Amino acid sequence: MFPYERPFIIEKTSDQTRYLKMTNLFTLPADLQIQVVFLYYAPKNIPQGHQYARTSLDFGIKKGCMNDKGEIIFSFNDIFNRYGIKQKLVEKEFEAFYENYYDTQVVRMGFKYKF
Repeated sequence: MFPYERPFIIEKTSDQTRYLKMTNLFTLPADLQIQVVFLYYAPKNIPQGHQYARTSLDFGIKKGCMNDKGEIIFSFNDIFNRYGIKQKLVEKEFEAFYENYYDTQVVRMGFKYKF
């Protein structure tokens, strides 16, 4: 007979996770700036299992030019390619390991001109 009752059980879990973001901006001679950003997400419990820790190290450099009317910009995100999500999913009848990198490694170069 439809609908019928289906037993559904989720084990109780608790989670205390952390997040850290550190940013440093260095101003050097010759109108040069360097920025370094570090991100850390601690491991955490998820309803289906466990999500592993992930990190990202980003680097950027900016150089003024054209009598301070222009800027040349270079940046590199997720230098070590460690920011993707990794999860271990556990069910009664199977275990699975899931990885998704989201194309987090990105290199950019640009030019900005102030009128």
